[in-house]
Amino acid sequence: MRGLRILYVCSDEGIDLFGTRGCCTHVREMCKAFQALGCEVRLVVSNDGGAFDPSFDIKYDSFCALESKKLGYDFRKLLLNRQLGKKLAETRLGFEPDIIYERYDLYATAGSKLALRSRIPHVIEVNAPLVIEQRNVLHFPRLARLYERRTLSKASLLVGVSPDVCDMMRETAPDAQILLVENGVNIDLFNPSVSGEAIKRRYGLDGKTTIGFVGSLKGRQGISTMIRAAMLLLEKNDSLRFLIVGGGNNLAKYRKQVTDSGHSEGIILTGPAPNHEVPSYIAAFDVCVAPYMPYPELHFSSIKLKEYVAMQKPIVTTDLPQIREVLRDGLDAILAKPADEKGLAEKIASLIANPASMKMLAQSAHDHLKDGISWTDGARKILDAVRNLPENGNNDRRLSN
Repeated sequence: MRGLRILYVCSDEGIDLFGTRGCCTHVREMCKAFQALGCEVRLVVSNDGGAFDPSFDIKYDSFCALESKKLGYDFRKLLLNRQLGKKLAETRLGFEPDIIYERYDLYATAGSKLALRSRIPHVIEVNAPLVIEQRNVLHFPRLARLYERRTLSKASLLVGVSPDVCDMMRETAPDAQILLVENGVNIDLFNPSVSGEAIKRRYGLDGKTTIGFVGSLKGRQGISTMIRAAMLLLEKNDSLRFLIVGGGNNLAKYRKQVTDSGHSEGIILTGPAPNHEVPSYIAAFDVCVAPYMPYPELHFSSIKLKEYVAMQKPIVTTDLPQIREVLRDGLDAILAKPADEKGLAEKIASLIANPASMKMLAQSAHDHLKDGISWTDGARKILDAVRNLPENGNNDRRLSN
């Protein structure tokens, strides 16, 4: 589908365009994937923060998010949507999109209204049940739910990043067309040919067996469990090194946990890494860990696991239903009981004691998941679905290759 003009909308002020978190990576990589398939992409965001990446050559417009918190979450979102509407109207004048592709945010109706006026397809990507996730800050949850139902029901196509999210959308908008497209990985950046030697030298990892994690340091990531598991293993084997790469509000807390443990030499928290260095960090790992905590709304599609797989690294992660949908225990990864540092330590120890098993797991996961793993594969799936939309609703004309 060449030559299509896609207006990509991300009004969530919590997603900084050049940030290091998975949501930020998702926005950039999907834009680049659409562009790689021959589309002209224009991006509208409310937050263009983060360390600018010169390799991101997508033209984008930004509008200021509301800094005042006095109005409350709901009213701030409603006012933000008014600003979004003005910016979309300005952008449309010089761009004339064929498709509006929007990352869903609460109370964001401007994209839907523009699509209806322009009679073009409106695709909404839903990454989480936001009314549930934001229930602690919403003042009017019923109103938010009403907006959500109306917005999702009007979309030409809904894209969900996990089966759980797709199920949620079916309940919210039962007549909508829904497509499952899980998060992907940039296989040009994340692949086995990447060298980790510079990272090894930087942190003194040469000659050490390195167990690593890359990602945000939110509580659900299980970093505290990983640190306690590392303490158990370092008591028996001081040639191990644990490299935890990521930032966030919990970084200082975890650094104190490491300092108090007396294992500061063996457990290294690097802080957030520049996006372009993340593949090199993973390349420096002998074993990759993703120790997710049990979470009642764990609806995610893990970018981290896909990056580990693409780089053909052996993985130890958590035995949760959402993980088992992706990785087979004993075949693609070793799954440990969640929130169990002793069990996690045992799984890591058994794996590093068997190099043949490490190689087998890494190869098996890569062979099992390599087809359709890239962001471009997901973008192509979305464009194929848009091309086959019926000529009604927002879609007033058929889009062809």
